[in-house]
Amino acid sequence: MPLWDKLSVDFTGNFLCSRAWVSGADPYKVHFSSPFPVTYGYTPQTLWHFAWCALVPSRHAASLVWFAASTAIIACAAVICLRQRTRLGLRPIDPALALAMVLFSSPVFFELERANCNGLILLHVLLAAAALRLRSFGGDLAAGSLLALAAWTKIYPAAAIPALLVLGRPRAFAAAICAGILFGVLDLGGLREFWLHRQATASMHHPAVHGAYDLFMHPAGAWWVLLWRKAGITFFEGGSQSLYAAAIMAPFLLVATIPVWRMRAPKREMLTLPYLLIVISAATFLLPIANDYNLLFLPLALVCVIGPQSGWLAVTLFIAALPWLQPFRVPIDAFTMTALKLCCLGAAAVGLHARARFIDASAESGTALPDEHHREEVSCPKPVH
Repeated sequence: MPLWDKLSVDFTGNFLCSRAWVSGADPYKVHFSSPFPVTYGYTPQTLWHFAWCALVPSRHAASLVWFAASTAIIACAAVICLRQRTRLGLRPIDPALALAMVLFSSPVFFELERANCNGLILLHVLLAAAALRLRSFGGDLAAGSLLALAAWTKIYPAAAIPALLVLGRPRAFAAAICAGILFGVLDLGGLREFWLHRQATASMHHPAVHGAYDLFMHPAGAWWVLLWRKAGITFFEGGSQSLYAAAIMAPFLLVATIPVWRMRAPKREMLTLPYLLIVISAATFLLPIANDYNLLFLPLALVCVIGPQSGWLAVTLFIAALPWLQPFRVPIDAFTMTALKLCCLGAAAVGLHARARFIDASAESGTALPDEHHREEVSCPKPVH
């Protein structure tokens, strides 16, 4: 991992610009070093989440607060994923081991070292998945609004909105569309400033522009073009990198989506959280600029769905991804490392596919899953004599 010379370097922009925004100044005119002298690179909706920084006296104190909050969100997510694993009938994992595997995985470690804000997206996804379990108008409205806000915060979570249709939640999908329009209208000027900023700074970070592809990147389109360029083949140079990325991601999304789509609604909701985690992870590969801290959802998805019962293919892909999942540098070039990241995504997608088939088979045979046993015990308590 490319450690910087100071911790929480990505938090600098959110701290300085949110304070400027709260004071009434233009947050997109504030210059800071993170790690290059730039102005704010996120949407104004991201600033809303950091308004609390105006109450904290120093960047150091605020970065400690944000580090603790991010760690707590990820730790809670690991616990929730362990419970999800039990509901899906997978072999239990020791909680301490699972927590260590998540917190010391390379994308999570990278997220915490840089103090980026993908933990916000994770928080919104966890709350949205919990709201969807309510199966009420209020739950759908909350879930749609949370995913819409997540999409405005980091863009790539927008993939979770059409995923609501796959999960059979059209009302939540409609709520997300309406909430997304509302959130965008609230600060059109800020969105314009954000877009101008992205156009001005893309050359500093876009692998397709500067031609450098690093270990901590995973934009699938740039990876494909630069991989062939490295081999001396320029056939793909003139094509659309977005189309290349979509073609690479399509098999992963289809493997995860088709079995979920075919399931009946009562059973389908058991896979809501891991499905959202996988879809959002896949969406990060579609970005022209994609750093590995965006993949912090993948280790959590693996906790949900990977086990010996997931089949040989999922386990093999998981083992192949281990050199990337651990955070220490290994002698593997950046292009091969991205292939290992794709193996990790494939392991999660195949594991989810296997769980969906297992749930369907259990329904046909009349076998109750652990979650169903729990609901039966709650709804039908034993009589007291």
